[in-house]
Amino acid sequence: MNTGTTITRSVHGDTDRLSRYNERLRSDERSLVSGLRELRDVAAAVELSQPIRERAAYWYRKTVQKELLKGRSIEGFAAACVFISARERRHPMTLSRLAPYSPLSESKIRNHVSILRVEFEPSIPPARPQDFLPRVVSELEFDPNVEHRASGYLTRAADEELHIGKHPAAIAATAVYAAAVDLGLPVNQQAVAEAADVSAVTISRHYQDIRGLSPPESSL
Repeated sequence: MNTGTTITRSVHGDTDRLSRYNERLRSDERSLVSGLRELRDVAAAVELSQPIRERAAYWYRKTVQKELLKGRSIEGFAAACVFISARERRHPMTLSRLAPYSPLSESKIRNHVSILRVEFEPSIPPARPQDFLPRVVSELEFDPNVEHRASGYLTRAADEELHIGKHPAAIAATAVYAAAVDLGLPVNQQAVAEAADVSAVTISRHYQDIRGLSPPESSL
Protein backbone atom coordinates (compact mmCIF):
# COMPACT_ATOMS: atom_id res chain seq x y z
CA MET A 1 0.00 0.00 0.00
CA ASN A 2 1.38 3.40 -1.05
CA THR A 3 0.72 5.52 2.02
CA GLY A 4 3.11 8.19 0.81
CA THR A 5 0.73 9.32 -1.92
CA THR A 6 -2.18 9.41 0.54
CA ILE A 7 -0.23 11.48 3.03
CA THR A 8 0.96 13.83 0.30
CA ARG A 9 -2.59 14.38 -0.93
CA SER A 10 -3.78 14.95 2.63
CA VAL A 11 -1.06 17.53 3.24
CA HIS A 12 -1.82 19.25 -0.05
CA GLY A 13 -5.53 19.23 0.77
CA ASP A 14 -4.95 20.75 4.18
CA THR A 15 -2.68 23.37 2.62
CA ASP A 16 -5.30 24.26 0.03
CA ARG A 17 -7.98 24.61 2.68
CA LEU A 18 -5.69 26.77 4.82
CA SER A 19 -4.88 28.95 1.82
CA ARG A 20 -8.57 29.41 1.04
CA TYR A 21 -9.26 30.21 4.69
CA ASN A 22 -6.44 32.75 4.86
CA GLU A 23 -7.59 34.33 1.61
CA ARG A 24 -11.11 34.67 2.98
CA LEU A 25 -9.73 36.28 6.13
CA ARG A 26 -7.68 38.69 4.03
CA SER A 27 -10.74 39.47 1.89
CA ASP A 28 -12.88 40.08 4.98
CA GLU A 29 -10.19 42.31 6.45
CA ARG A 30 -9.94 44.33 3.24
CA SER A 31 -13.73 44.67 3.13
CA LEU A 32 -13.80 45.76 6.75
CA VAL A 33 -11.08 48.38 6.35
CA SER A 34 -12.49 49.68 3.07
CA GLY A 35 -16.03 49.84 4.39
CA LEU A 36 -15.11 51.56 7.64
CA ARG A 37 -13.14 54.15 5.67
CA GLU A 38 -16.15 54.81 3.41
CA LEU A 39 -18.46 54.89 6.43
CA ARG A 40 -16.20 57.42 8.17
CA ASP A 41 -16.19 59.72 5.14
CA VAL A 42 -19.97 59.62 4.69
CA ALA A 43 -20.64 60.14 8.41
CA ALA A 44 -18.26 63.10 8.48
CA ALA A 45 -19.87 64.64 5.40
CA VAL A 46 -23.31 64.67 7.04
CA GLU A 47 -21.80 65.80 10.35
CA LEU A 48 -22.87 62.93 12.58
CA SER A 49 -21.83 62.75 16.22
CA GLN A 50 -19.18 60.31 17.41
CA PRO A 51 -21.67 57.97 19.16
CA ILE A 52 -23.65 57.61 15.92
CA ARG A 53 -20.45 56.96 13.95
CA GLU A 54 -19.43 54.27 16.43
CA ARG A 55 -22.85 52.66 16.15
CA ALA A 56 -22.58 52.69 12.35
CA ALA A 57 -19.18 50.98 12.59
CA TYR A 58 -20.75 48.34 14.86
CA TRP A 59 -23.42 47.57 12.26
CA TYR A 60 -20.84 47.41 9.48
CA ARG A 61 -18.71 44.91 11.43
CA LYS A 62 -21.82 42.79 11.97
CA THR A 63 -22.46 42.97 8.22
CA VAL A 64 -18.98 41.65 7.43
CA GLN A 65 -19.20 38.94 10.09
CA LYS A 66 -22.51 37.72 8.65
CA GLU A 67 -20.93 37.62 5.17
CA LEU A 68 -23.60 39.85 3.67
CA LEU A 69 -21.12 41.52 1.32
CA LYS A 70 -21.02 38.64 -1.16
CA GLY A 71 -22.21 40.01 -4.47
CA ARG A 72 -23.16 43.32 -2.87
CA SER A 73 -21.65 46.76 -2.45
CA ILE A 74 -19.27 47.85 0.30
CA GLU A 75 -20.28 51.46 -0.31
CA GLY A 76 -23.95 50.53 -0.18
CA PHE A 77 -23.65 48.86 3.21
CA ALA A 78 -21.45 51.66 4.56
CA ALA A 79 -24.12 54.24 3.70
CA ALA A 80 -26.91 51.97 4.94
CA CYS A 81 -25.17 51.52 8.31
CA VAL A 82 -24.82 55.29 8.64
CA PHE A 83 -28.52 55.77 7.83
CA ILE A 84 -29.74 53.11 10.26
CA SER A 85 -27.52 54.34 13.08
CA ALA A 86 -28.68 57.93 12.63
CA ARG A 87 -32.33 56.90 12.62
CA GLU A 88 -31.84 54.70 15.70
CA ARG A 89 -30.78 57.86 17.56
CA ARG A 90 -33.61 59.95 16.06
CA HIS A 91 -31.12 62.01 14.10
CA PRO A 92 -32.96 63.71 11.21
CA MET A 93 -31.47 61.67 8.38
CA THR A 94 -32.94 61.02 4.95
CA LEU A 95 -31.58 58.93 2.11
CA SER A 96 -31.75 61.94 -0.18
CA ARG A 97 -29.39 63.79 2.14
CA LEU A 98 -27.04 60.83 2.36
CA ALA A 99 -26.91 59.86 -1.32
CA PRO A 100 -24.82 62.82 -2.61
CA TYR A 101 -21.91 61.64 -0.43
CA SER A 102 -22.04 58.05 -1.66
CA PRO A 103 -21.06 56.68 -5.09
CA LEU A 104 -24.38 54.80 -5.13
CA SER A 105 -27.83 56.11 -5.97
CA GLU A 106 -30.51 56.68 -3.37
CA SER A 107 -32.46 53.64 -4.57
CA LYS A 108 -29.43 51.34 -4.26
CA ILE A 109 -28.68 52.57 -0.76
CA ARG A 110 -32.33 51.93 0.11
CA ASN A 111 -31.92 48.32 -1.09
CA HIS A 112 -28.97 47.83 1.27
CA VAL A 113 -30.93 49.38 4.14
CA SER A 114 -33.69 46.86 3.46
CA ILE A 115 -31.21 43.98 3.66
CA LEU A 116 -29.91 45.16 7.03
CA ARG A 117 -33.43 45.59 8.37
CA VAL A 118 -34.33 42.03 7.40
CA GLU A 119 -31.10 40.52 8.73
CA PHE A 120 -30.70 42.44 11.99
CA GLU A 121 -34.11 43.95 12.73
CA PRO A 122 -32.64 47.14 14.25
CA SER A 123 -34.93 49.16 16.50
CA ILE A 124 -35.69 52.23 14.40
CA PRO A 125 -38.43 54.52 15.72
CA PRO A 126 -40.67 56.12 13.09
CA ALA A 127 -39.35 59.51 11.98
CA ARG A 128 -41.36 62.48 13.25
CA PRO A 129 -41.59 66.00 11.78
CA GLN A 130 -40.32 67.35 15.11
CA ASP A 131 -37.07 65.40 14.61
CA PHE A 132 -36.27 67.45 11.51
CA LEU A 133 -37.28 70.86 12.85
CA PRO A 134 -34.00 71.96 14.55
CA ARG A 135 -31.89 71.12 11.50
CA VAL A 136 -34.14 73.02 9.09
CA VAL A 137 -34.17 76.09 11.35
CA SER A 138 -30.39 75.88 11.80
CA GLU A 139 -29.72 75.54 8.07
CA LEU A 140 -31.76 78.70 7.42
CA GLU A 141 -30.16 80.51 10.39
CA PHE A 142 -33.56 81.49 11.78
CA ASP A 143 -33.91 82.61 15.39
CA PRO A 144 -35.63 80.54 18.12
CA ASN A 145 -38.94 82.37 17.56
CA VAL A 146 -39.33 80.63 14.21
CA GLU A 147 -38.58 77.22 15.69
CA HIS A 148 -40.99 77.83 18.55
CA ARG A 149 -43.82 78.88 16.26
CA ALA A 150 -43.13 76.07 13.78
CA SER A 151 -43.17 73.61 16.68
CA GLY A 152 -46.65 74.87 17.50
CA TYR A 153 -47.79 74.11 13.99
CA LEU A 154 -46.32 70.62 14.21
CA THR A 155 -48.04 69.98 17.52
CA ARG A 156 -51.38 70.87 15.98
CA ALA A 157 -50.59 68.84 12.87
CA ALA A 158 -49.93 65.80 15.08
CA ASP A 159 -53.18 66.42 16.99
CA GLU A 160 -55.08 66.49 13.69
CA GLU A 161 -53.00 63.57 12.30
CA LEU A 162 -52.13 65.63 9.24
CA HIS A 163 -48.61 64.22 9.22
CA ILE A 164 -49.68 60.61 8.70
CA GLY A 165 -48.55 59.24 5.34
CA LYS A 166 -46.47 62.32 4.57
CA HIS A 167 -42.72 62.84 4.51
CA PRO A 168 -41.81 64.08 8.02
CA ALA A 169 -39.06 66.38 6.73
CA ALA A 170 -41.53 67.98 4.31
CA ILE A 171 -44.05 68.64 7.08
CA ALA A 172 -41.31 70.15 9.24
CA ALA A 173 -40.14 72.35 6.37
CA THR A 174 -43.68 73.51 5.65
CA ALA A 175 -44.18 74.43 9.31
CA VAL A 176 -40.94 76.43 9.26
CA TYR A 177 -42.00 78.22 6.10
CA ALA A 178 -45.43 79.03 7.57
CA ALA A 179 -43.84 80.29 10.79
CA ALA A 180 -41.39 82.52 8.91
CA VAL A 181 -44.24 83.99 6.83
CA ASP A 182 -46.24 84.62 10.00
CA LEU A 183 -43.30 86.51 11.50
CA GLY A 184 -42.75 88.58 8.38
CA LEU A 185 -39.32 87.17 7.58
CA PRO A 186 -37.91 87.19 4.04
CA VAL A 187 -38.15 83.57 2.96
CA ASN A 188 -39.03 81.49 -0.09
CA GLN A 189 -40.17 77.92 -0.44
CA GLN A 190 -37.15 76.85 -2.48
CA ALA A 191 -34.68 77.88 0.23
CA VAL A 192 -36.67 76.06 2.90
CA ALA A 193 -36.99 72.99 0.66
CA GLU A 194 -33.23 72.84 0.12
CA ALA A 195 -32.61 73.11 3.86
CA ALA A 196 -34.86 70.09 4.44
CA ASP A 197 -33.81 68.08 1.36
CA VAL A 198 -37.34 68.04 -0.01
CA SER A 199 -38.96 69.65 -3.04
CA ALA A 200 -40.53 73.10 -3.10
CA VAL A 201 -43.56 71.52 -4.76
CA THR A 202 -44.07 69.35 -1.66
CA ILE A 203 -44.01 72.40 0.61
CA SER A 204 -46.48 74.17 -1.64
CA ARG A 205 -48.76 71.14 -1.55
CA HIS A 206 -48.83 71.03 2.27
CA TYR A 207 -48.77 74.76 2.93
CA GLN A 208 -52.50 75.46 3.03
CA ASP A 209 -53.14 72.51 5.31
CA ILE A 210 -50.50 73.71 7.77
CA ARG A 211 -51.59 77.33 7.61
CA GLY A 212 -55.13 76.19 8.29
CA LEU A 213 -53.95 75.14 11.75
CA SER A 214 -53.71 77.91 14.30
CA PRO A 215 -50.60 77.31 16.43
CA PRO A 216 -51.30 76.84 20.15
CA GLU A 217 -51.59 80.10 22.08
CA SER A 218 -48.17 79.51 23.66
CA SER A 219 -46.63 79.74 20.20
CA LEU A 220 -48.20 83.06 19.30
